[in-house]
Amino acid sequence: MFSKCLKHEMKATSRVLVPLIVCVLILGIVLGLAFAGLGTLYNIGEANTPDNGDVPAGDEGLDFSNPADVIAFIVVMLFVMLIIGFFVMMVVCSVSVFVLMVRRFY
Repeated sequence: MFSKCLKHEMKATSRVLVPLIVCVLILGIVLGLAFAGLGTLYNIGEANTPDNGDVPAGDEGLDFSNPADVIAFIVVMLFVMLIIGFFVMMVVCSVSVFVLMVRRFY
């Protein structure tokens, strides 16, 4: 009897929770791959910098008249949006699990 009740409970909750958990998983994989790619690009950039510790000429900050700086800014903003989206999905998933379990228990 318990197994039949548990089977129906899992079926009912999985309709809501499985898509949320899959979204969090996919977003986490995309974020992990993005950070791996960003780390690779950073390591390539580190290999091309001078070893004397001086700041190269023209590297004082972002210059939005330079297309490379604009692209870098857009890429950084996309990473920030991915991180924020991941944490929002984690919170949504956690709250929905709690609310769904409380509602189903009632």
